[in-house]
Amino acid sequence: MTVRRLVPIVLCALATVAHADQEYVDPVFCYRVVLPDAVARTVRHDDGAVSFDVAGPCPGAACIRLDIASAYHGAPLPSGSLARATGTWRAVSRSARDVAGQRWELTRRVLGDRRAQSFEYTHALDGSRHVVTVLYMEAGRAQALDAAHAVLASWRWVSACL
Repeated sequence: MTVRRLVPIVLCALATVAHADQEYVDPVFCYRVVLPDAVARTVRHDDGAVSFDVAGPCPGAACIRLDIASAYHGAPLPSGSLARATGTWRAVSRSARDVAGQRWELTRRVLGDRRAQSFEYTHALDGSRHVVTVLYMEAGRAQALDAAHAVLASWRWVSACL
């Protein structure tokens, strides 16, 4: 591997640490998102999913968790992801939404007093599937959706990783 090819990969790897008011870069799936100011904590799962606690640490009654899970070519999403955890919840509605030039498929789910919204996108070039899920109680709906929409609007592909 040449130095010219190695430098962008190293830069992507170094950029994977996320804190509030910064960005998160995934070096495997090559995307970057800007984290909303309300992100209080980042939780990396062993299986590759990443979660962001919004407005305070989770779990708790006011917990808002934003989760990003990705997989290649029909492979299952990481087992620790909110998309997998909420997949059995009752689907309330489905729709599509264009955000930042990408078409995201939206699924709203309910389990008791908890709510989840999942935004799913399949990348045309490599077939990778990306699911952004936000989990919240009804009282935190506005803040949860603001955080999810901010992440979706900031989503960019990092060509140096490709």
